[in-house]
Amino acid sequence: MKRNKKMKQSISIAILVLVSLISCKTKNKEVLIRGQIIGEQPVEIIYTAPTNGICDWAITNSIDTDSLGKFEISFSIDKPSFVVVLAKGFMAFEQSPTIVAEPGETYDLTIDLTSKEQQFVIEGSNNTIQDFYNNLSQANPKTCFFNFKREPADMTGIKKDLFALRQGENLKLNELLEEGKINTEVFNLIKTDRDVYYGTALSTIASMNTAKYIREGASIPDSVSKYWEDANALVSLTNEDIPRTKNLYDFLDLYYWYNIYNSITYSEFSETRAEYREKGLEHTYRLGLANKFFEGENLEYFTVRYIIQNSRRKKENEFIEIIEKFHEAYPANLFSTYLEPVKKVILE
Repeated sequence: MKRNKKMKQSISIAILVLVSLISCKTKNKEVLIRGQIIGEQPVEIIYTAPTNGICDWAITNSIDTDSLGKFEISFSIDKPSFVVVLAKGFMAFEQSPTIVAEPGETYDLTIDLTSKEQQFVIEGSNNTIQDFYNNLSQANPKTCFFNFKREPADMTGIKKDLFALRQGENLKLNELLEEGKINTEVFNLIKTDRDVYYGTALSTIASMNTAKYIREGASIPDSVSKYWEDANALVSLTNEDIPRTKNLYDFLDLYYWYNIYNSITYSEFSETRAEYREKGLEHTYRLGLANKFFEGENLEYFTVRYIIQNSRRKKENEFIEIIEKFHEAYPANLFSTYLEPVKKVILE
């Protein structure tokens, strides 16, 4: 009898421990950002909503500061993700603090709108990684190469400059990992994010040179094609960290055009697009091509971002059907909050 009683007690304890672990695991998905704005009040705070872990300036939520300039942002994530927080009207996306958020962590963010030097401070359990990431080049990767004062035609020189920066970042990132100042998950996220950053910059150069030859009616030389290949080689679209990188849409958009240039002639693409435009189905045609170039989460995200970006400029009824078909294809998607306003604007 005593043995059975001990066994029952052991089982009960094991169940309690298991329930506790499950509870902690669920709780530890929550992230809290406690913010303080110094300067004019109140301020509207815009922050990237980590839907599926995505960090994108076009997919955001907003919150107002209180009379003391304080605000709180909370969300749930399964893996480390980036969150950009900006004070609307005072900061640009590229100049705003990026929090490398980890599940279960709390971050204190101070944004000083009166300072011309250090405009923000992020404090958490690992300040090293916050400082490291925010001191990397945050310029839009589609324009950052202009910092080298080189002409777009100088592809070799630009590639050399960009790869030198990338190598320096990787050396420091590896040091942080070896010193135990960063865990493997965060290391992989940042490494992938910077590969996308530099892949986007290189792809931009390739695209600009490709466009130049197309305008001139000339064939695209092997040197430009090789440059595209070098840019795409930096990024693996099957990498599980890809959906959570900051500049993914720009990279995917350039990769989209790379595939168009390699699968059909540009003149053929333009003619077909014009035919679909006449029918009011231009975006349906373009997104149909995306189905050939992407899959899985990349296709889902590309479609959402394409809809948001292009519908803002043109209130075409075509997007109503596109959104409805998207929901049919992805019934469990988490993007309705950001797509429904698109429909509302078109229908007004």
